[in-house]
Amino acid sequence: MTDRKSPSHAEVLSLALQRPREFRVRLAPGADGQVYVTVDETELWRRRTWRRRTAVADALLAPSLAAACIEDLLGDLVDRESGDVRAMFGVFAPDDDRWPLPTTKEEP
Repeated sequence: MTDRKSPSHAEVLSLALQRPREFRVRLAPGADGQVYVTVDETELWRRRTWRRRTAVADALLAPSLAAACIEDLLGDLVDRESGDVRAMFGVFAPDDDRWPLPTTKEEP
């Protein structure tokens, strides 16, 4: 058996999702029956939002779009853990749409 230098995708996913995650979903009415969907992931121990994904959809599609936003955020976590992106920001987000990951743990 050969030594692997990098973990498999499944191993990276497992490591990335070990911590408990909380997602806050906000829906706001927009023009022409559209709904603005905002999904934030919060650090449970700090209650600080550090990742965000936003989208616009018809009212009937808002729950599905919120679920898709959460999937995008989880994908960003895997990309970050695997070293495919900078540690501070998600893979597709502009720098002003995500907040830096906290570097030290602060007590509540």
